[in-house]
Amino acid sequence: MLSVFSALCAAVLLYPPESGYATPISVLVFQRSFLGWSCIGLMILTCAYFAARLWARNQVPSALGAICICAALATIATTNPYSDNHLLTFVGLAIFVLAWHWWFHSLEAGAFSFLTALGVTLGVLTCFGSLGVGERVIALSSLLTVNWIFLDYLA
Repeated sequence: MLSVFSALCAAVLLYPPESGYATPISVLVFQRSFLGWSCIGLMILTCAYFAARLWARNQVPSALGAICICAALATIATTNPYSDNHLLTFVGLAIFVLAWHWWFHSLEAGAFSFLTALGVTLGVLTCFGSLGVGERVIALSSLLTVNWIFLDYLA
């Protein structure tokens, strides 16, 4: 089920918006775009399912982290993309996801975990130049990591 949610989310992330990839997903949501709402909704659904599976395996700290990510995504979706609250939530989420990926790589120390952590790092750095592209790179790298963890440890 997680793979289905992730595949749908990846397809929506890669589908080019009318205004181009540089348009942030939150701006698409603010404009009431079906593509933007689909993207946020599928990310929250994927993360919530992942949190439930982590909780079922007694990985409570990781499950709580995933729940916090769901809450941050919901906050991002429901606030004005030009507000300070929105910006601080996005920056906090980016820092949390970046730290989580590098922490996971420190535990795993494999090539795949390094590449996904590097992908998130490049996504965060890309956000300074093109927020829409950067957040898509972060989301796609995170989807790869979540599926890998799910298939190796939680399935």
